[in-house]
Amino acid sequence: MMAPKVSAKVQAETLIRSLSEKGFSEREIARRGSVSRATVWNVLNPEARRGGVRESAAGEIAKNLRHNEKMSLLRDYGTVWVEPANKRERSKIGSYWRAVRVARESGDWKGLEKYRGKSVTVIDKGKRSKLKLMSDRDQEAFAKLEERHLLKPDEITRGRSGLLPRPQPKKEDET
Repeated sequence: MMAPKVSAKVQAETLIRSLSEKGFSEREIARRGSVSRATVWNVLNPEARRGGVRESAAGEIAKNLRHNEKMSLLRDYGTVWVEPANKRERSKIGSYWRAVRVARESGDWKGLEKYRGKSVTVIDKGKRSKLKLMSDRDQEAFAKLEERHLLKPDEITRGRSGLLPRPQPKKEDET
């Protein structure tokens, strides 16, 4: 039995409420969803009985807000799960993991030179903070992480927050 299809408007409004419950400000939710703060306020205050999300814009808003999955970030003591502040930070973490993989496979850590002094902005409990990325100068830390098998993670992203479940593979009938 399939779940009933949820409209884009309901999805967008539910995502706005869930981000608010996680501690995100109205301004941050509006920025992430590419909507006005007034729209976010209207969704969060239904007793005011002013509109919410327009049906025509709901699909795009839901798509923008759905990108709040966590990503694994390498620290000198291991990996931590963080929520990147925006798409640029998400991309930076992804390219960083690729550089770590290439450096690990080749044994040449010079590829991480471009990450010296670089940091990523993440959101923790609704507040932004900067976390420094490890670079080619952190050889001892990389060696310790390699011993603990933490340089080859099983997954880099976790927890898509969309309302609809991921599609399950179809089971073949065994007869």
